[in-house]
Amino acid sequence: MERLISHKDFKEILLKILQDRPVAYHPDIAKALGSVKAGVFISQILYWTGKGENKEGWIYKTQNEMYKETALSRREQENARKIARKLGILEEKKRGIPQRLYFRINFEKLGELLLSYYQNNKNAQNRHACLFRKDKQYAPKEHSLYPKNTQENTQENKLYLKKKALLNTLKK
Repeated sequence: MERLISHKDFKEILLKILQDRPVAYHPDIAKALGSVKAGVFISQILYWTGKGENKEGWIYKTQNEMYKETALSRREQENARKIARKLGILEEKKRGIPQRLYFRINFEKLGELLLSYYQNNKNAQNRHACLFRKDKQYAPKEHSLYPKNTQENTQENKLYLKKKALLNTLKK
């Protein structure tokens, strides 16, 4: 069989095709959910969160759109949704005429699930050591006697305190 294009050109074309529509997949989410398919589904909902006009975080995706984006079949999507709903991570509601199914991530529940996963997994703890620091105070990025009280530092301090409080409640 004769080749119509060179190996190098074929490789470049193939890379362009494969890099066209990748799915942002988070393996830790799949591991925490106990399902790769649920991890792919939730990762895709996370990808679309905030990209639409809905300020409350609701996402509308048809089964067909989700299939085109993730290759998850109808049944795989339904099972993934069932797992995520059961854990409280995925919220669903029907709206409109005809009714459409909207999705939203419960970030508090997702955070709790991930923290629990990280606490029970040493490799994950090593990768996310900032969540498991033993020190009492947050160290700002700038090293000075009087760090700037910027909105970023304030937000980071609040986030650290929330993580710490969440860890303490999970330890009980």
